[in-house]
Amino acid sequence: MRKKKWARRSCRFTTGAIRVVDDRHIQLPRIGQIRTKEQATKLVELLDAGTARILSATVSKEAGRWFVSFGCELERGDAPASKANAVVGVDLGVTHLAALSTGEIVENPRALSRYARRMVRLQRELSRRQKGSKRRAQTNARIARTHVRVANLRRDELHKLTTQLVRTYGTIVIEDLNVAGMTAAPKPKPDGAGGHERNGRRAKAGLNRAILDVAPGEFRRQLTYKLEWNGGTLIVANRYFRAPRPGSSCGGVRAKLSLATRTYRCACGLEIDRDLNAARNLAAYGRRVLSEQHQHHAAGSGPETLNARGGGHPRRQPKPPVKREDGTGLPGRTVTAASQGAAA
Repeated sequence: MRKKKWARRSCRFTTGAIRVVDDRHIQLPRIGQIRTKEQATKLVELLDAGTARILSATVSKEAGRWFVSFGCELERGDAPASKANAVVGVDLGVTHLAALSTGEIVENPRALSRYARRMVRLQRELSRRQKGSKRRAQTNARIARTHVRVANLRRDELHKLTTQLVRTYGTIVIEDLNVAGMTAAPKPKPDGAGGHERNGRRAKAGLNRAILDVAPGEFRRQLTYKLEWNGGTLIVANRYFRAPRPGSSCGGVRAKLSLATRTYRCACGLEIDRDLNAARNLAAYGRRVLSEQHQHHAAGSGPETLNARGGGHPRRQPKPPVKREDGTGLPGRTVTAASQGAAA
C-alpha cells in the first residue's frame, strides 16, 4: 500500500536483525547500525536481564525529526501503591490541572497558552509566504515543531501526575466527563429580523480550548493502564453525579452552581474551593462503591451488574411472533396469517 505525499513518513520492521547494540547504537534491517540521540540504557538493562524481548521496531518522522520506537514484550514488576487502602478523588479543571481530595492542588501548565502568541505570529508569517517557496516550507516546519512542543509539554505533565497518583493511592475516583458536550459551540440565537443575537461564541471558544488543553481523555487513558500495572482500582463516577454541587460536609445539594462561582458556600457554613469540594465528593462516592462491593462479596455474590435491565433481574422470555404460517403456532394452537389480498 502506497502512502500519500503528505502522509506521515514511517516504516515498521517485524523480522530481521533488530537489536540494541549498546546505549547509543541500534541495529535495524536494511538500514544498518545507527546512533541514537537519547540513551537506551533502560532497554539494554531489561534485555540483558532477560525480562524483555523486542518484537518490532517502527521508524517515523515527526516535525523534522526521526524517531525509532520498539515494541517489546516484557515482565513488569511494579510495586503496589504506598497507600494501597487509600481512596483519592481527582477533579480536573481549567484554573488548576487537578484538585485532589487530600487538599493538594496541581497547577495547570497551560501548554497551549504558553505558545499561543508564537503560533499566531508563525501563522501570519505563513500567510505572507508564496506557495511552493522554500521559506514557506521553513515556516511550516517551525509551526510543526511548535505543535509538537505543546503536545510534549502536555503529555509530560499528565504522565507525571498519573504516575504519582498510581504509585501513592490504591483507588482513584474520577468523573465520566462528556468532553464533546462540554466543548460544543453554543447554538445561534435568531433575533427575528433575519440575523442572530450575540451568544458568547467567541468566549466559549476560549473555554473550549482551555478544556481540550487539559486533555481529560488522555488523563483517563493513562490512569487506566497504569492502575492495571500496579494492581490499583479506577472508579469512574456516573456522568450525572454532579460532583461540584453537593456539600462535602453535610451533603446538601445546591440547585444551581455557575462556572463563575469558584468558592463553594454551603448552608451549614462550609466555605471551600469549588474543585476541592468536588474532589472530596468523588472520594466519598468511591468509598460507597467499595463498601457496596464488599457487602456483595460478603453475601456470596458478585457485584451488581449495571445495565439497561436494572441489574440482576431475570431476563423475560420474548413473546412469540403474531403472524405464523398454518401449523406453526404454539402447541395445541394454530395461527393463520392473513393473505395479502385479505389484508389489502
